[in-house]
Amino acid sequence: MLPATSSPLFTGTIGATVAAADFPPANYLIDDACYDYEGNWAFCRFDQAEVMAARLGFGRGVFDWSDYGSTAPLDRNNLWVHLELMTRAGAVQWIGTGNYRAGQVQLQTDRLDCRLAGGGADVFHIRGWPEMTWEFASPDGSASARLRFRVGNVTILPDCIMPHNRFAMWLATARLEGEVRVNGVRTSVTGTAFHDHPRIVIEPHAVPPFGWYLYTPMQFEDGSRLAGYYSQDGAGQIVSDYCFGLYLDADGGANWLTASDVRALRFDTDRKPCEWESEWTGPDFRARLSMRVRPTDIRRAWGGPTVARTRLENGNMPLVFDTEGEIARRGRSLSVRGGGLAEYLSV
Repeated sequence: MLPATSSPLFTGTIGATVAAADFPPANYLIDDACYDYEGNWAFCRFDQAEVMAARLGFGRGVFDWSDYGSTAPLDRNNLWVHLELMTRAGAVQWIGTGNYRAGQVQLQTDRLDCRLAGGGADVFHIRGWPEMTWEFASPDGSASARLRFRVGNVTILPDCIMPHNRFAMWLATARLEGEVRVNGVRTSVTGTAFHDHPRIVIEPHAVPPFGWYLYTPMQFEDGSRLAGYYSQDGAGQIVSDYCFGLYLDADGGANWLTASDVRALRFDTDRKPCEWESEWTGPDFRARLSMRVRPTDIRRAWGGPTVARTRLENGNMPLVFDTEGEIARRGRSLSVRGGGLAEYLSV
């Protein structure tokens, strides 16, 4: 069966990179009437050593948890909200999930503007397109981020088809600048943001159960970027439709990568990936990279009622990694070095 060229949840062609200013507003505005779940998430890798990376964002609505091995009830008023700062001294993770409801998020229908207020102040406020401002703050004031994204382009990714859910997503890349604060210490940051907008509809599919995926967005020292997924089903078979990548050179030129592979995957004592080798291929393109995760213990984790306070308990821990390897493109070979923020999720 040929891969799908479009998603029923977005307007556009899968794998085609377009300028953010030309992206249809209906693709990035939240629509409760059409989708069971929507959100905005950012994986940020900073140029600074003191605060290396951040994962922040929110998701609202419902999906069928049984695909992830859970028996959690379906609740359309769910709200997930995260502010996770990966510092040299350890991860600072405020996760407010369970404290708020989806209906509390204020959404504008004519522009990208999402806001959650709590305790007299904003918990988060995301606004603007393609010039964006992301503001997140823990209610106790001990952690915050105020970041400005200059979104250059957007790419619709393939849908992840699971037995009970269709998971669709687009990915935007942006140069960022701003400030993060931890316990009163402010750090100015620059770097790259990988902004994704997931949409989920609950619907049945005759496919094998979900197993695991590894998402690896990264920036290189030459200004280029690469983001990719690798996935296996519950029987340990590669899900070829959800193994792909996107390479963007420093000038914005794009390569859609139709296949990916992960080899020599090793885990640490907390059952988190600690090193692996990845390969992506596409027309006139091949990347072979080695990844190594920086050991990052949890410095502080707080917020909602179910916050994991150790790496072992946290099944979705952000993984700061460094990478190096070789990219062959358009008849030329290039050695690259860089880093990113990975997400590993398994049943």
